[in-house]
Amino acid sequence: MIISYLRKNTSIIVWAFLGIFLIFGVFFTYGAFAPGLKPDQSRKDAKPLANTMRIDGVDVPSEIYNYKYIQFKQNYEAQTGQRMNNYVADLFLRTQAVDIFVSQELFLQEAKKRNITADSAEITKAINEEKERIVGPERKSKDKGAKAKFLSVAADKEREDEFRSYLLRMGVTYEIYKDMMMKDVIQRKTAQAIGEELAKKEKGNLEKRAADMITRVNTGEPFENLARQFSEDESTRETGGQLGWIKRGTLFEEFEKAAFSLAPGQLAPKPVETQLGFHIIKLIDKKTASGPEFEAEKPEIAARLIAAKKDDKYKPTDAEIKKEYESILPAHILIRNKDAQQLAQEWVRKQIADGKHKVEILDLELKSYRYLMRQYFEPGTAAPDLNEAIKLYEEAIKANPNNQWLYYQLGTVYEQKNAESAMRALADDPYASAMDKETSDADGASPDKPKQVEVKPAGAAAAKSAKADPNEYLKEALEAYKQAKKIADDKYEYNSMLMLPVARVAQSLNNKKLAVDTFTEAVDFSVGEKAALTQIRDGLTKYQSDAKVKKTLVEVEKLLKELEALEVDPYDAAAGEQTEEEPIEQESEYLVPESKKKK
Repeated sequence: MIISYLRKNTSIIVWAFLGIFLIFGVFFTYGAFAPGLKPDQSRKDAKPLANTMRIDGVDVPSEIYNYKYIQFKQNYEAQTGQRMNNYVADLFLRTQAVDIFVSQELFLQEAKKRNITADSAEITKAINEEKERIVGPERKSKDKGAKAKFLSVAADKEREDEFRSYLLRMGVTYEIYKDMMMKDVIQRKTAQAIGEELAKKEKGNLEKRAADMITRVNTGEPFENLARQFSEDESTRETGGQLGWIKRGTLFEEFEKAAFSLAPGQLAPKPVETQLGFHIIKLIDKKTASGPEFEAEKPEIAARLIAAKKDDKYKPTDAEIKKEYESILPAHILIRNKDAQQLAQEWVRKQIADGKHKVEILDLELKSYRYLMRQYFEPGTAAPDLNEAIKLYEEAIKANPNNQWLYYQLGTVYEQKNAESAMRALADDPYASAMDKETSDADGASPDKPKQVEVKPAGAAAAKSAKADPNEYLKEALEAYKQAKKIADDKYEYNSMLMLPVARVAQSLNNKKLAVDTFTEAVDFSVGEKAALTQIRDGLTKYQSDAKVKKTLVEVEKLLKELEALEVDPYDAAAGEQTEEEPIEQESEYLVPESKKKK
């Protein structure tokens, strides 16, 4: 259940996104946080831990982890426009934040080898930049004199007190915060140094790849085929690298200079470098400002230029008219370069992948969840042993028995265990095996040789499965979900996310009363949540012959219709009926933005 949820709802939270943003943005680009912000409350019942994790023997205190996590979450929400406002999403981001700290520690280890440090001026600058974002800029007065100086000093003190108060509300002292900022500065400098070193090496490799591509074209391989196979410009790859007709002043200067110098059918003799990487350029066709066609179009071009200037006295020069007329039809193969940040990201990933670094998660909730989701967070690892996952969650519950979400997670593991057990039982079913054999033999059967189906006696595994309660794990899941709901209810923290699993599993176990009662109870706590209301409607439909259930279904349908109505803006709908929306033309990345074109 938990895995399927994440696959459906967090597809954008992938390692690709964690790249520059995680390694650089989180630690060096802070949002404007509200002064009244408090640490996330979803784990407020967990016992405080001295440390959240340990990396190569270096502890990460929980207050530092939580401070950085809140920044990560707010930056993530700002970047994606998505609110991560439920337990599953929050825990998923908390677990991803583990990788942020691993990355930072590996950069800090490398900093020691390279003797990279941060001086007081760099640390002060970083603190002041964040202070300005949190409590606003320094209040300077234009007035002079003793009174103005006094007011300025008082304002600065008030601003400093406000900032330190914010830090305390976030759970960190100023001393701890200052140490964090020092590490942030060192990490940034180290990552930049590593990235720049790798970029120099990478540039030579890319240029050689591009030169080899030119050799292949010159020795007879079709340019179009190589473009479709190797070009890293996704927008032109399928067209064999064609960019379309291009006028002067549109392309990057280096690209344009090389492309306009070619004759139709000619290949640029060497790779052309732009900020995107190296280009192998071939000119397909060209319109030159000469001949009868050009002369015939000159009046129209001049009129167009005058209209664009909105000045009747303006008279275009011959050079301007020629520039407006000339155009080329180029094709290219792009070998992208990687900037220093990308290469630093790759460096740290390789450091993690080499297996030489020891990462211990001490927060039992994070430890259990990361193990359960290990194939997502640590690609290439084996699937989790569900029995081991159950042990980890039981250990976490023992340490924090009043955390309803640990029971919720345990329930999801038992549901997965139930599905695993059902599949194993099916594999051991002799009748299922016979049916499989009958299907596989069907192609080889003939009237003269009828199919022979041999039914083998069930093995030991099948016999054991027959004796065991087929709903054993589902019942365990229900008990875990019920306990999660009870703890939340006792704290007056009613949540449909904890109610619906109880109802759903009770329904699977044919416990009609519990299923109906819980689905019905969840209605009041699902208002505004389309997915929850849909699940309630689908669950109760099975019992719609019951008069009370039928009444509840009417209420749910009404709520769903209200939500659907809110999703459509009546003014937008009316405008859509009257006017046809024009397609938006997206500017290609290799074209020069209007703001950067030479005037």
